[in-house]
Parts: sequence; C-alpha cells; structure tokens
Amino acid sequence: MFEFENIIRSENGHVLSAHCRIDRASAFFEGHFEEHPLMPAAAQLEMIEACIRSGQSGRIRIKGGRALKFVQQIQPADQIKLLFEYRNETMVNFVLQKEDASLASKGILTLTGETMDD
Repeated sequence: MFEFENIIRSENGHVLSAHCRIDRASAFFEGHFEEHPLMPAAAQLEMIEACIRSGQSGRIRIKGGRALKFVQQIQPADQIKLLFEYRNETMVNFVLQKEDASLASKGILTLTGETMDD
C-alpha cells in the first residue's frame, strides 16, 4: 500500500527518515471525503508502522501513542517525509512533513515487538 524511498538510518540506529508519495488510488481516500479526499489519522499510523517495519527486521506494531497532533490534511499525491527518533527500544518520536517542510503530524508512539535490527 505504501512505497517508501530514501530510507536512511543513522549510524547508531536511533534516527530513521524516509519519503512516501501518497497514492491517489488508496482505498482510505474513499471514506474521507468524496469531494475533498484526505488521509485519515488511522491511515497515517498505518503508514508510520509500515515505514518502521521497512527499515528493520522483525515484527513491529504500534501499541499506543501520546501527544498525537494531526495538524494538516494529507491529500492524494502528497509527498510526505517521515522522521523518527527512537527514545529507547519501545518509544519513538515521529514527525510527518509535507513537501514544503510544513508539519502534517507528530507525536510519541509506543512500539511492541522487535524494534531494532539485531
């Protein structure tokens, strides 16, 4: 569903960044809204989880979140930059930025499963 480009992990493995173009054909746009489609928060979390998994081995899931802010709408064909900074093996700060570097979403996520490459 999501294709990530330019996946970069810092040498110490604590920072991860990637880019993702949001596909106009994604099914989640059908529910929000016919005349003005936008990416729902649940789909943003699904994209985040998929990106974290693509940069690592293992099975990772989002267990919870706090201080989640969905500031700007993400629309079809938007290019999103995803930035992750690991606080520890189970907590990660995330930021989603639009092409103009403006903030789309941010927060702190709790992860479960393997979170770092062995």
